[in-house]
Amino acid sequence: LPLPDIVHSQRADLSHWPGMIIDIEESQIATDMALAQALDARVAPLKIRLALDNAGRSHAELVKATAMPFVEFKLAAMYVANCGTDAGNAPICRTMIELAHKHGGTALGLGVTKATDLRALSSMGCDFGQGSLLGLPMPEDVVLATGGVLAWLASDLQEVTLATMIRDRGLLTMVVVGLAGIYDTTAFQPMM
Repeated sequence: LPLPDIVHSQRADLSHWPGMIIDIEESQIATDMALAQALDARVAPLKIRLALDNAGRSHAELVKATAMPFVEFKLAAMYVANCGTDAGNAPICRTMIELAHKHGGTALGLGVTKATDLRALSSMGCDFGQGSLLGLPMPEDVVLATGGVLAWLASDLQEVTLATMIRDRGLLTMVVVGLAGIYDTTAFQPMM
């Protein structure tokens, strides 16, 4: 992809642009960290960072890496599911969370559907969560109307301290920030 051309056509002045994160599927990059490092070096000047998507399947390979350029490790939903009770999924989630932190990134649990998994991820040190327990994609007016409900749900788990909405170029993002380290950051395309 001609990323420099694309970014500069949309953002001529990068000084006021917060940047973006591009997800790379773990299966496409896990065995070639040199390629990941080279890609990161190419896109970092454009304020583009990389996220490792659906992480977990290649955890044994990733543990061997001495450096990883990912700012976010998105734990695959198949490992997040039942991570609070499954003896196989819990260690994989814990390993991926530790890897994320070791390499200066954050960990995000994908597909959080149960409070037991949310609590387990939080106790493992996971930084963010995303899934139907925390909120589903919805139109902007519904997000604005239910923001308090989502904050209440999370505060019922005694974890939320701040819920805010960020709007940039027609994209609305709900960010829920809490005390224990597991939250939801969900982007919504406003429906017209």
